[in-house]
Amino acid sequence: MPPKPRLFAPVEALVVATMLLTIVSGTLAASKYKVLHAFTGGNDGGGLYSGLLLDQEGNVYGETVAGGPKGKGGTAFRLEHQANGKWAEAVLYNFCSEPECRDGGGPMGGLIFDPEGGLYGTTEGGGGPYKYGTVFELTPGTNGWKETVLRRFSQQDYGSDPQSALAMDAAGNLYGTAPASAFELTPGPHGWKETILHEFTGQNGDGFGAYAGVIKEGEGVSSTKQ
Repeated sequence: MPPKPRLFAPVEALVVATMLLTIVSGTLAASKYKVLHAFTGGNDGGGLYSGLLLDQEGNVYGETVAGGPKGKGGTAFRLEHQANGKWAEAVLYNFCSEPECRDGGGPMGGLIFDPEGGLYGTTEGGGGPYKYGTVFELTPGTNGWKETVLRRFSQQDYGSDPQSALAMDAAGNLYGTAPASAFELTPGPHGWKETILHEFTGQNGDGFGAYAGVIKEGEGVSSTKQ
């Protein structure tokens, strides 16, 4: 079971890399830069827009917005550190690029873990008949990782086109943003219920285009960046 991760800084382009800064006798030494994996845009995915997760074993988790063997709609991946010092990529899930794909496509916001080791994220597009994105869960199992779509957004939904990472509170509720809203998803016996916490109008200083997600303040979730 993956332990609770820490967030890395966002990465750009098609590489995942680390920067190690060493301070020696109060002097900043030369930076050491190492490419962990260079994405090809093929089956391994391509195009990183979000931050990464690091577990206590040193494995790195993330998403690509494109590539992958299933319709080129992006991937969820893990980079595992090998004994020889190299890194090996494992694609955990492949998303579909077609709008009709019910699992969603184009994940851009990054992933979060729950205490049991499940991964949660959003896709900007896809989601079956509605085609305006999803909130999903990835669960590890003996036959790989399984996706469960928790919410499919429609054009009429203020939560549509989510491009940000999610936040989870102690009760397991999920919080996120879409360009026009901040929303909450609450688990229940009949699935997940969406509550729009705020609709951004773009008028009178209200703002619009919430792409950076929400942050947690104590046990609650407080604010978004726009």
